[in-house]
Order: sequence, then structure tokens, then C-alpha cells
Amino acid sequence: MRYSLLCPLLILIAVVGCTATDQQAETTSSTEPQVITEGVSDKQCFRNEYPFEDNPEQKDVESLTVDIQGERVTGEYDWTPALKGARTGSFNGSISDDVITADYEYMQEGQSGEAEITIRLEPEQAVVEGGVPELGLNTTIVRVDC
Repeated sequence: MRYSLLCPLLILIAVVGCTATDQQAETTSSTEPQVITEGVSDKQCFRNEYPFEDNPEQKDVESLTVDIQGERVTGEYDWTPALKGARTGSFNGSISDDVITADYEYMQEGQSGEAEITIRLEPEQAVVEGGVPELGLNTTIVRVDC
């Protein structure tokens, strides 16, 4: 007889205990401040297209993609002419006051190269500077939607 009364009592205690724990966990999580993680990134894109006068379907393209995570920045900077060998590359660096300082590694005409570049982010464009003038890295690229 005692066992038949004891089982329902234990079940009741277990259910009440679990419910109280769940409610406490919900209250605790809702009162904790939200923390913004460093994994959040800000992706920005830029692109220039230069169509040929005699054939607008053919165009040279400059593109820049910037991914900002805190003070660290990664991205891609490519120049893709319609009739010549392309220069494609990526960069890693840091940002301070909307100016990125980065090491740019690229491939062009089967050769790899490196250059230090700066990218100044402006509301409507990005201004890229760096490398030797013959490399043609210096340009202004218009902001576009990613």
C-alpha cells in the first residue's frame, strides 16, 4: 500500500522540479546582456565595368569585395579585361578609420605577386592605392550591392 502512494508522489516531485528548472533557465537567459560576437562580418562590394564602344557586350571589369570582422579585413580584388590575361587576388589586413592596410597576393599571366595596398572606404566608392605604377592597382571603384 505504501508503494502505491509513493510512486505518484515521486512523479509529482519530478514534474514540479523539472518545471521550476525550465522556468529559471528561461528567466536567466532573458536577463543576460546580449553579446555581439566577433564572427559578425560586414561585407561590402565594389565594381567598375568598361564596355567596348564597338561591342558593348565585351567589357573590362574591376571588382573588389571587402569582408570586415572587427579590425581584421579579408577580401578579393580582381581586374578582368575582356581581351587580356586577368589579375585575380586576395588580401588580408586591418582597418582603422575606414582605411584598410593589407597585403595583396595575386596571379597575373601565370605569375604570382604581392603588393602592399591601402583601400579607403567612402560612402559611394573605394579608393585603392599601392604597388608599383606598372601594376595598375591604383583606382577608384564604385560601390554596388553584394
